[in-house]
Amino acid sequence: MKQVLLTSVGSLLLTINSFSALGNSTQIEQTHTMEGRYFFNFAALTNHFEYENDDVRKKLPDKITSRLKDYQVTGNESDYINYSFAMGYYLQDNLALRFNYTADIEIDFLGDFDFLCFDCFVKDDKRDSYDIEMDMYEFDAIYYPYQYQDTWSVYVLGGLAVHKIDAKVYESKGDTVPYIQTNVAQSTEVTLGGKLGFGLQYDFSPNWGVKLGYSYFSYMSIDKTYINWEYRL
Repeated sequence: MKQVLLTSVGSLLLTINSFSALGNSTQIEQTHTMEGRYFFNFAALTNHFEYENDDVRKKLPDKITSRLKDYQVTGNESDYINYSFAMGYYLQDNLALRFNYTADIEIDFLGDFDFLCFDCFVKDDKRDSYDIEMDMYEFDAIYYPYQYQDTWSVYVLGGLAVHKIDAKVYESKGDTVPYIQTNVAQSTEVTLGGKLGFGLQYDFSPNWGVKLGYSYFSYMSIDKTYINWEYRL
């Protein structure tokens, strides 16, 4: 899967070069010049990540997943309690490079039932709890093939993403509620993956805009939908 995505990213960049050569004949002349400008993207509570529980389990080490129960790997989960910040540069009016950092993506399906297990108090069922978070470092190229009236733009993007996951397992002990929790396993994983995406950008002033988009990440087959603000220098 990783090889396929990296090949796709390479094909996307070749396509970008081909379209860039035709830029003057395919785009409306811009009033808001982008070329040579730095920009910043930022978001909080507007990045929505969705993933399949089983895909997450396959990527985590055995010392973490060996303690999971069957109910904890069915269905899908999502997270929006995170924030991101990016810095980029417009090589041309219709082509930009960007580095993006997203922090505190919670892989929270592992602990869902730890706090909703009402019968645990009756059965004295001391279940393990989990604390798993992911940070992402992304480098991508953004190409704008079409613009409408100098304000609306369609874009496609592709690039690489480094995923850093910190996972901890806590065992519950004691005879009273709340139980005493002891750290029994932990792991830090760093993995390289690919990303592809598309979106719509609205520039409501020469310096300000907003991006609405979708990205797919090869690692854990993560789907991301987002709204990002953009400020240009």
